[in-house]
Amino acid sequence: MIIKGKTRGFTLMELMIATSLFVILIAIASGAFINTLRTQRIITNLSESMNNVALAIEQIAREIRVGFSFEGGGKILEFINSSGNGVTYELRQQQDSDNSGIWRCENGSDCEFITSPEVNIDRLEFILRGNGSDREPPRVTILISVVGEKDIRVDLQTTISSRIIDS
Repeated sequence: MIIKGKTRGFTLMELMIATSLFVILIAIASGAFINTLRTQRIITNLSESMNNVALAIEQIAREIRVGFSFEGGGKILEFINSSGNGVTYELRQQQDSDNSGIWRCENGSDCEFITSPEVNIDRLEFILRGNGSDREPPRVTILISVVGEKDIRVDLQTTISSRIIDS
């Protein structure tokens, strides 16, 4: 016996439309998720670079605080550290890398990079003030520009004063 009227279930057209809408929504959600992961990777890399540069700045600051006889400025800073050794800081191209890093030399021979090869420093500048007979402690302002992926640039600036007054 055949009953005329509506039968239960979905038509083929309804199933195709529902499946198409589901696939489109999944594609949009996947694209947003992948974009979020890429952004997170870029932010993580930049954060690691900033941590590395902050550590280098702290090392420089500790040495400047107990240093004396500051010379230079601009791209190079030279002074005598608490051990009586001549110290030089400058920006140099990293070996086997396209990145530039902070180079530290002690007594002109014991030289090394104090930043990681993965960190790209675009600008390192030292501004020296209070150096001379003005009876004020020397102050060094450090300007650093770090460049991350997608040419994201972060500028840092700090000023450190020496605890020793030059006479």
